[in-house]
Formats: sequence, structure tokens, C-alpha cells
Amino acid sequence: NLGDSINGPYMEYFPAVTADGQELIFTRNQPSPRTMREDFYVARGGEGQWSLAEPLDRKVNSDGNEGALCISADGNVAIFTACEREDGQGSCDLYMTIKSQGGWGEPFNLGYPINTEAWESQPSLSPDGRTIYFTSSRRGGFGGKDLWSSTYEGKGAWGEPVNLGDSINTKGDEITPFMHWDGRSLYFASTGHPGIGEFDMYRSLRLDEPLWSTPQNLGYPINSVREENGLIVAPDGKTAYYARAGYEDSRGMLDLYRFELPQQVRAMPIAYVKGFITDQKTGKALSGTVEFVDVENGETHLEMTTGSEGYYFACLPGERNYALN
Repeated sequence: NLGDSINGPYMEYFPAVTADGQELIFTRNQPSPRTMREDFYVARGGEGQWSLAEPLDRKVNSDGNEGALCISADGNVAIFTACEREDGQGSCDLYMTIKSQGGWGEPFNLGYPINTEAWESQPSLSPDGRTIYFTSSRRGGFGGKDLWSSTYEGKGAWGEPVNLGDSINTKGDEITPFMHWDGRSLYFASTGHPGIGEFDMYRSLRLDEPLWSTPQNLGYPINSVREENGLIVAPDGKTAYYARAGYEDSRGMLDLYRFELPQQVRAMPIAYVKGFITDQKTGKALSGTVEFVDVENGETHLEMTTGSEGYYFACLPGERNYALN
């Protein structure tokens, strides 16, 4: 159990951790003056020493319900679910907010084709921030809820969502996708694959597009006949977080827990590098292009353009050597 600084008497679930492991953001459902309300809370400091969780920026938390937030590797972009808003296209839609020096910006609806008249929720961003994985009940799937992905096309536009296929999606429900920073390990919950309880959690590996490996059940005691959901895995590939209910050390109705994954379902550990591009003479920030080249094969692994603040942050698969240009 993550303890009293994170868990309270009501419900905490859907955790998200930045790639440097320094921030934990999660959804808390607790009484408001009129009803139960979902808001985001953030704790800082890192594993084993989380600060007391406090509400996220009021631009993101509203008088309505917000939940299931994912955060980019650098911690500067968040995508989350909000329901029944005036600018919504369906019952629940995906929204984005971007952090700057002044804090989190005003959230905006990601629009069509990601959001439809159906239910869209539970986003997860790829390591480079250019692909969103999410849950949707839209037409064209294999069951009630399926996992889909959409790739950023530039200038604020996202591509037509693609169903992840029948290796992952079944006649049942597939929910809560989490793409690890290794870019290949996808964790999710399902009622349609062989399991222990109603929803069990699985891992599938991304093969050549659009193929995915046969999902592996994460096994007991991670999966049980009780409720578990919202699994994420830390950058080290082995430390995992999720929400579960009904255990002796519980602080409330649904709490956040940490555990180590079995060896056979771990993700590849990743490293991260971050820094600023500045003018050597003046010290002022410069925008520029940053390139990471795999030394072994000479291929560009990742290329990104910094903003006006000159800041860059990149996730890199561990145990390899890279050149930085």
C-alpha cells in the first residue's frame, strides 16, 4: 500500500508516473457538497518518499468529473477523460492540457476522429508522445469496449484511430491500456482472455505493425477474484502500480499499491536524458533539433524539436549506446 500520503478513506485509482519517477498523479473520488466527484491529485518526491498528495491545477480539475489521466514522458503534456462537458462529442471524451512556466494550460477537447458520439476514455501516450492508445465503445470493434490507437499527424491533427486487432481485442471488454516507455510492452485489462476474475490484467508485445503478441496473463496474486485496475509500470520495467480493494491494509474503498512484476512479464528498462539548449555566450535558451543515434547500427532512434525554452527530454531503451547531436 502506498500509504497515508496517497490513500484516503474513499477511492484512489488510475495512477500515472512521469518517466523520471518524480511525480505521481492519480484520480481520487470523494464527496463534494452535492455528490461524489472525481479530481486529480499529485504527489512528488519519488518512490518511498511521496509528499502528501494535493489537488492538481484548478484549470484541469473542474466542478465536474475528470479521471484516467496519462502524462507524457517529460511531464509537460497530459491527456485525460472528462464526461458530459458542454464541448463534448459523446458521453466521455479525451482532453489535452499542456504545461508551461505558468502551470497547466486550459484543457481542450481532442475532437474528431479521436472523440465520437461513443465512449472514449483511459488514454496512454507512447514514449515519443506521438501515439495515443485508448479505450472506446465505438463501432467497428470486436466487443463492447476495445483498445484503439491514433498517431499524431502534425498541426494539431490526429489520425483516424486503428483497432489493435483480434490478438488483443475480444468479444468481451478490453480497458485501461498502458504503453510502457520501452515502446513495445502494452499492459491492459480484459474480460475476454482466459483469466481468474472478471477483469484480469495482461501484457502484449508490439511486433511488426499492426501485429501484437498473444497476451500473457500477469497471474496470481496480481490478478485475483477481487477488483484490480489501472496498472502502470515504472521506467525500470519491473515496478508496477495499480488500484485494488478489499485488503487488510486498505485505507479506504480503493487504494493504490506497488509491487514487482514477475520476470516473464516485465518491460525493458529504459533510461532518460534531459537538458537545455542554450547560447554559449548569452546563456539564453535556444530552440533546436535534438537527435539520438544508435551507435551500433547508425540509425536515428529519436529526433525532436525543442520549444522556445530549449528543453528536451527523451526516453531511450536501456543497455544500448547513443550519440547525441
